[in-house]
Amino acid sequence: MAAFASLTASWHAATTNAPDRTNLDDPFRRRYLKSYLLLRVLIGAVGIALPVMTYAGTALLPGGHWGTVRGSLSSYYYSGMREFFTCALAVTGVFLMTYKAFQRELENYLTLAGGFAVILVAFFPTDRPDKAKDVLTPLQRAFGETAVATVHFLSAILFIASLAVISYCFGEREAKRPARPGHRSPAFWQTLHRSCAGAIVVAGAFYAARKFGHLPCGSWVDAHDLWLTEVVAVAAFATSWLSKGWEIRQL
Repeated sequence: MAAFASLTASWHAATTNAPDRTNLDDPFRRRYLKSYLLLRVLIGAVGIALPVMTYAGTALLPGGHWGTVRGSLSSYYYSGMREFFTCALAVTGVFLMTYKAFQRELENYLTLAGGFAVILVAFFPTDRPDKAKDVLTPLQRAFGETAVATVHFLSAILFIASLAVISYCFGEREAKRPARPGHRSPAFWQTLHRSCAGAIVVAGAFYAARKFGHLPCGSWVDAHDLWLTEVVAVAAFATSWLSKGWEIRQL
């Protein structure tokens, strides 16, 4: 019962706590809040840029083709966009781990877990798409390609699952904020963040159905089901965070 009460209290805190928005006439308080919101905007922008830049950058590099999409976002680790891919994930991970580092609540634990997981995704690559061409990394040679890919896959699942719950927490918190004249209603923002969380869950369910069942969707979708799953999840996560940070324009 004590554990349940603690979890309930943590959930309540995760869906109600927000940066103090009182006394915003104080320039120091406004700068703090602006910095906090700007980080949210930037992390959302990185999420939006990830699938766009990996695809476009690979196509623009020598030997690239606009009509070619790799089987997953993770496989762009083996492209000329490796540095962008790993840096984007690492930046996201560091931000999530430090985002609410000093708050002891459910959202803090989720962002900490998600941030650590996405850093593992960045540095533990997936299987090589072309084993005859792509060279094993030192990590793969040390621990084995399959073991490294397993860490990558499990970390990606943890990361995506944490994003879905965080977006849902965003929605519940927005619903409890007072309505403001001339702005979108709390119910609108709750619906938006819930929809982002739902999109991540649906994307995961789609991939699970493709992975463990028989769900033919056409040759192109069949060949790119993981890429589609990752893009939808990342886009939903980015939309949720951009929306939470876009309040900066009101300051």
